[in-house]
Amino acid sequence: MSVVAGAFVPYSVSRILEYDRCPRRFYFKYVEQLPEIIENTGFFGAKVHEAIAAAMRGRSDWEEILADLPYDELEEAKIKVLTAIKRSKELGKVVGVETKFALTEDMNFTDFDSEDAWFRGVIDLITQKNGYLAIWDWKTGHSKPSRFQITIYAWAVMNLLKRPVTKAGYILLTSNDVLEFDLTDEDFHLVETKLRKLINRIENDDEFSPTPGMHCAYCSYVAQCPLLEVVEAKDIPAIRNDQEACEIFKTIKVLEEKIKRYKKALNGYVEQKDSGKLRVDDGIYKVEYVPYIATKRGVDKHEFAKKVWELVQQELGDDPFSYFKLEVKTIEPFIDRFQEYVEVRKRKLFKFEESKEVKG
Repeated sequence: MSVVAGAFVPYSVSRILEYDRCPRRFYFKYVEQLPEIIENTGFFGAKVHEAIAAAMRGRSDWEEILADLPYDELEEAKIKVLTAIKRSKELGKVVGVETKFALTEDMNFTDFDSEDAWFRGVIDLITQKNGYLAIWDWKTGHSKPSRFQITIYAWAVMNLLKRPVTKAGYILLTSNDVLEFDLTDEDFHLVETKLRKLINRIENDDEFSPTPGMHCAYCSYVAQCPLLEVVEAKDIPAIRNDQEACEIFKTIKVLEEKIKRYKKALNGYVEQKDSGKLRVDDGIYKVEYVPYIATKRGVDKHEFAKKVWELVQQELGDDPFSYFKLEVKTIEPFIDRFQEYVEVRKRKLFKFEESKEVKG
């Protein structure tokens, strides 16, 4: 399973971090090159980054970039862009926006697309203050920022420009905070050592063993992971203390998130099938579009409630409080009386039906 030395040259921060997090995920993504599920959060973040870069360069069309996002996400995206612009300019003189860099293996500068590029990346923001450079990354989500990642960028810029980089950090666009780190020569030595060790491990790895963790809940390749084949009843742990209980709690949260994502993927697959159903061992999992009654948009619900109340009191002789909340089942028998207030809609319902003999 080992790879040819230099097979992933030029290396990048994303590849290095992927391997450091889980070698098997790295193998699925970069060796087998299996397709990856792109989450909506990833698309949102990419568009916000693109718009920030455009705005920082003085382009007036940056809002048009955000138009690719769903309508209900536009306002949030715009706020993040404006926050990024404001906080970025507060950090010093802007000297670089989405700056591409590439280093040869002996730490010399080279073109980003050059054949001798050994390590490369793209830095969101470079600022200068009091003669010193600082490296920054815009964070649109809630994930925990990596000091290793931003220090790699700072190390690369220091080698490229032969100038001291004393600070690096993240502009957290969700919380409107700045997370910064002071950097020393020891930091750069440690990050270069770790970087070279990780690359050496990649090129000499014969197994690419999986490393389980919270990231499993967001992994596109979890269905192919060999860990799924070794989970048995004996793996269910006994809880002996609070620390172990906390770990179990965290594991449950991972599994719950994983189930949500499995269901979302399964439902999407079933929905796009012409038959709208999936044959399984002991039944059929299918999608149905079930009619239900809903109030029309713009309806005065107080007026509607009054009409229902009058009907129940004067004509049905029933308990009015059973109808006053306008629940669907109670209104259904006399829906024709309220056509100006309600309408029939359909909702998607996914369900599994067991059967002894499954028909196609």
